[in-house]
Amino acid sequence: MNESDNFQLQFDPPWEDINAYSQDVKQELLKELKKEVHRKHRLYRLKATLIGRRQDNDDILIELEDGRIAVVHLTWTSGREKGPWPLTHIYQNKREFWEQAMKQDISEWIS
Repeated sequence: MNESDNFQLQFDPPWEDINAYSQDVKQELLKELKKEVHRKHRLYRLKATLIGRRQDNDDILIELEDGRIAVVHLTWTSGREKGPWPLTHIYQNKREFWEQAMKQDISEWIS
């Protein structure tokens, strides 16, 4: 186990911990993700846990079974997408997501 395995994200705006939302909202987000991901999408058939949501856009944060973190931009078309949609960026772990994306998102939010 390395140091990144124990890294805990602190959710600050614009990111919110998914536990701030009701079970209904969580289920709706997961349902939409499942609808949008097609057979050729990089998340297809990967087990994921919803852990966060951006409050200012349609991005969700999921943790994959192997510890990687993915930011997924839902399109809300309520159906299978094509090509790269829903746009997804995968980070090796929570620490990498924090360093490469979340810190900047928070900085831009407060400025």
